[in-house]
Amino acid sequence: MFAFIDESGNTGSDLSNPEHPYFYHMALFSSKNLDLDLDGTVRRILTEYNIRELHAHQQSNLIENYAEEN
Repeated sequence: MFAFIDESGNTGSDLSNPEHPYFYHMALFSSKNLDLDLDGTVRRILTEYNIRELHAHQQSNLIENYAEEN
């Protein structure tokens, strides 16, 4: 089992910073090492959603789609 976790929105010790009102975590669990992307799953997600990297902060509205489809 492999786990990949991304966080975004950390404002350090300034938790009241209005420029960063949200803090996100995205976790992806897989029986395969997705760093190797043996079956092209990550590449397929990146292509389908026209993105360069998986980042929870940038795609918070798409996380459920990733999980359901893959």
